[in-house]
Amino acid sequence: GRLIPLEIILSNISRQYPGYHIDVDGPFDNGGRLIYRIKWLTPDGHVLIIIADAQTGQILSVRGGR
Repeated sequence: GRLIPLEIILSNISRQYPGYHIDVDGPFDNGGRLIYRIKWLTPDGHVLIIIADAQTGQILSVRGGR
């Protein structure tokens, strides 16, 4: 299948979580699903690990930050 451009996924994330990406891994296969693993820095200095589907752009999980 086709992949959503990373720039679009990052733009969608920035609408939900203030801050910016500091690292991106992927896309890689995770049980048949292509995902990006994105390290996101919030304005207050927390690091979030965001897993996004590379084919739909959907945010699958968010960890960290607190």
